[in-house]
Amino acid sequence: MPPLERRRFLQLSAAATATALAGCLGTDEKRSYTDWIPTADDGLLTAYADFAISTESEEASQLLPLMFPSTGQSDDAEFVPTVSGLDETDDLCLTVPLEVGGRVMGGAVLSIAASGLGYLVDPERPTQGTDELFVANDVVVGTGDIDTQRADERLKSGTEDAFGQMSFEVVDEHRDFTIYQPTTGDTDAIIAVSEDAVLVGRTRDALRTVIDTERGDHGRATDNLAVFEWLVETAGAGHFVVGWTGPANLADFYFGDVGNRPGAELVTQQDDCCSSVTFAVDDDEMTADFALRDSDLDGEKRDRLDARLGTESDDREIEFDSQRVSVSGTYSTDVLDIEFSESGDGSDDDQFGETPPEVENAVPDGAFEFSYNEEQRRVRVDLVKEFEAERVAVQSVEAGGEISTADVGAINSLYVRVDPEGDEVVVTVTVDGETGPVARTEIP
Repeated sequence: MPPLERRRFLQLSAAATATALAGCLGTDEKRSYTDWIPTADDGLLTAYADFAISTESEEASQLLPLMFPSTGQSDDAEFVPTVSGLDETDDLCLTVPLEVGGRVMGGAVLSIAASGLGYLVDPERPTQGTDELFVANDVVVGTGDIDTQRADERLKSGTEDAFGQMSFEVVDEHRDFTIYQPTTGDTDAIIAVSEDAVLVGRTRDALRTVIDTERGDHGRATDNLAVFEWLVETAGAGHFVVGWTGPANLADFYFGDVGNRPGAELVTQQDDCCSSVTFAVDDDEMTADFALRDSDLDGEKRDRLDARLGTESDDREIEFDSQRVSVSGTYSTDVLDIEFSESGDGSDDDQFGETPPEVENAVPDGAFEFSYNEEQRRVRVDLVKEFEAERVAVQSVEAGGEISTADVGAINSLYVRVDPEGDEVVVTVTVDGETGPVARTEIP
């Protein structure tokens, strides 16, 4: 898992993770993530997620913590999506971009967080870091308004975001980027920082190639590879994207067992694939697009794909053409068990009700611990004891923040924003269809 060894990732104490992409393929005003992807003789890999979605509405801001719920723990599960509905669908138009893409981006996020720049990819504060984060082959790129002085200080000093207080030193300049490498030789991470981007890769040459590609001085994949151009034109625009051309090596970034990824038997790393999801939060809808080129797309394979692509959408459009298949569909967010809650005014003192016996008996005493970060204006709720439940939700009464998960055993912490002037954070648990409060704390 580049650019740091996997064993170091599993020991990492990253402050937070998230990913950031740009939702569309680019306009005259905004560069496209595909502008950074250089052509290659062998396989290509890209993945993309949109931090800007958090600025669209209060409800939309709840998506990133679900997709990238890192809590600074070392467990693999902390860096993969916790969208409960993914476990209940075999529709590849959803599982490929959200779970496969989410796991690829989990490794990409850790590449930046492990260097000590985790504040740039914090899902709880997406507007204070990178605007977009994506994979360009074997290089991670984050774009946005980068405070180069702060980044320089963090890299040189080493922080708790980097395992073992790993620090970096300046070793080169390329165009308007400053190049850093670790002061010790036990990792191969190289970092490039400018006022509008940060890159992490294995070698200086890899970083230079990606930088030169974006500046137009190296061949771009979309200009030189017809199949890649078709993939991104068909399915490469969305809030969350993943794509590759074969032979690809997803294991370089994939957080988890790449052999167990959804649809591995139908969409292989030898194929050419791209898939994306775009959320329309205000309408409780999402649109998924999928494109695949497979040289073995025979009748039996077509039937199997037809039964797994867009099957849960309301208006599927699917087209098979020789070795290619393209799919588009609109879904209700209910398919993924995503509920977008609006901000409350904290006026209902009895809004959480009594604790039902089913909940009280299932949740042990002291199952939750609270910690308040005044600077970030948020509370972390740690799940410190094991129990079985259908859902855990955390709400802040005054600020109206809410985050929940149905994967109770797969996540150790949840974050919620609070009103620093005074707030109450309440944890509710659902057991056997009954919901009630089990823990609460007041802020400050």
